[in-house]
Amino acid sequence: MIAVIVLEVSAPYSRTVLTFVLKILTLVLAGSCFEFRMFFNCRNADLVLPIRAFISASDPSCLSIMFTRYVKVSISSRAPSKTNELEDELDIGGDAVNSNETGDKNPEDGGWDINDADLELPSDLQNSNAVLTNKNENVYVAPSPGRPNSYLWSENSNLPADQIMAGNWMNAMRLLNAQVGVVNFEPYKTIFMNLFSASRIMCTALPLVPSQFAYPQRNWKKISSTSALPAPVISLNELITRLQTAYQLTTKGKFQDAINRFRIILLSIPLLVVDSPSEESEARSLINICREYIVGLSMEMTRKSMPKDTITEQIRNAELACYFTHCRLETPHLILTLRTALNLLYKLKNYRSAATMARRLLDLAPSLEVAQQTRKILQACESVTPNEDSHALSYDPLNPFDICAATYTPIYRGKDSVRDPLSGAYYVPTMKGQ
Repeated sequence: MIAVIVLEVSAPYSRTVLTFVLKILTLVLAGSCFEFRMFFNCRNADLVLPIRAFISASDPSCLSIMFTRYVKVSISSRAPSKTNELEDELDIGGDAVNSNETGDKNPEDGGWDINDADLELPSDLQNSNAVLTNKNENVYVAPSPGRPNSYLWSENSNLPADQIMAGNWMNAMRLLNAQVGVVNFEPYKTIFMNLFSASRIMCTALPLVPSQFAYPQRNWKKISSTSALPAPVISLNELITRLQTAYQLTTKGKFQDAINRFRIILLSIPLLVVDSPSEESEARSLINICREYIVGLSMEMTRKSMPKDTITEQIRNAELACYFTHCRLETPHLILTLRTALNLLYKLKNYRSAATMARRLLDLAPSLEVAQQTRKILQACESVTPNEDSHALSYDPLNPFDICAATYTPIYRGKDSVRDPLSGAYYVPTMKGQ
């Protein structure tokens, strides 16, 4: 038989109640099995779970040990003074507990007779590493976490734009440095942030549920773990639209705003994702356009900010205006540069150079009003005898040259120069490494 005793003891513990509990535990029939359940309802003991133990009555000390352990744990949340007082009343000091816990009164005893070496098990089980578990055990094995799409983007592509959208900015900067020689990434900060934030969308879920990120793919029809690529944020058509805005700012004379637009377009071109050779060729032409406008407009802003008091300053002013006419600009903008250079050369009494500018301007078929004014200036220049320049200029329109983007001086064909790997702008050799 199994005797079941369910005892509920409420705090505060009294000497009489605890003494009664000890007496009950010792009254066990020989050879029987005793199942002991004890619940403590104590104001100072929170979330105390019941214990369940099958104890043989043949060893009464075992009952005392189990009870002593549980009492010490259950009353541990009480005040120290009350705990010590209770232990003194029950005479369950630490030394007594430790000595009884081991149950090793006679170390010469044989102990547990567990010897499974001579058991004959089936060969398939002996060679198996499987672990047999209790069928009642509920073991939860968490699934392995998957990899986000942004991680796959970084693995599947070596394009700087894909690395930026994946969040691998260090790798993107390394690629930009290797491909186009970028060393100063401060101008790229805003572009990096815009690309990263635009490459993912946030989907609002149910109330009190966090929003989830979604990652648009450019190859969504045949996407797999080895081919996932982000949807492009910057397109060639978008850059062409920005280019038209920069053209309008140039026409209005807002040179600084136009330079900023051209520079953003130039920095964005290495981050394009093109699908055909024609798009690649169009992207390269965009680089050339941005370079010419950035160099030309920067030089024009420098010219306008220069003093014009002395003859030397006026000569330098006219030289920069002449250099600007050799930038490959759109026809309306080139007409404006030729008109500016023509007026400065005529005021400087460099009639031969002014006549050359007038002929170039008429070849572009300007408006009727501009053409009439230009013909008058040309007639005035040709009527002067001798038709010479009053001041020597560092400018030869018949000798092809490129303009240094730093010093704004001509680099004639055959002279040494260095080029920017991104824009292709020319520099004098002394600017190398700067």
